[in-house]
Amino acid sequence: MLSYENVLLLFPESRGIRFPGLTFGMIATDPEKKMSKGLYVPLHGGEDLLGPIESGAIASLWLKDQVIPAHVPNHFPLFIVEDMKQAYERLIACWEGRSDTQIKPPRD
Repeated sequence: MLSYENVLLLFPESRGIRFPGLTFGMIATDPEKKMSKGLYVPLHGGEDLLGPIESGAIASLWLKDQVIPAHVPNHFPLFIVEDMKQAYERLIACWEGRSDTQIKPPRD
C-alpha cells in the first residue's frame, strides 16, 4: 500500500493541502473506473479531473506544464511530475516493492 508520504518522497512538488497518514487503496489510469481511495494517473492525457474524482480518486499525478483545472478542490492533492509515463513506472515499482524509493527520495 502506498501512503501520501511515499508518493511525496517520489514527487516532492505538490499542490493542495498535505495529508499525512493518507493511504491509497489503488493506482488507477482509467478515469471512468470506480476506485476505492484511488491515486489517479492520467497516462493518456486528459485535462479534467471531475471524472476521476467522481469515480473515487482521492489524489492525482499532474503534469507540471499543464494548467490545473479551477474546479479541483484544495483537499484533493496533486503530485506534480515532469513525465507521466516515467512517474507511473516509478509508482508501480514502489507499489510492488521493487524499489527502495518508497523510503528514500530519488537521486538526481
